[in-house]
Amino acid sequence: MQTRMSSKGQVVIPAVVRRNLGIGREADFDVSVEGHSVVLTLRSVAKPDWRDLYGMVAGGADVGEILEGGRAAERATEDQREEAWRR
Repeated sequence: MQTRMSSKGQVVIPAVVRRNLGIGREADFDVSVEGHSVVLTLRSVAKPDWRDLYGMVAGGADVGEILEGGRAAERATEDQREEAWRR
């Protein structure tokens, strides 16, 4: 993969890399030099901005219902782990 530095010294991290690493707005990096390479090390992953979520749910589904469904699945998993621990 290639990218280019702008006249302002900015480098774009390709979208596929940002998605794979969960890099959002205002993510923090450490910058180091190793030989002839510039290395960016992700320090923290910023929480997604709600505006980035716009349009992610197609078909008119209620986002609240989708989120609650995910939370219900998490609770079920937690309940299963607790049940297994009690045995």
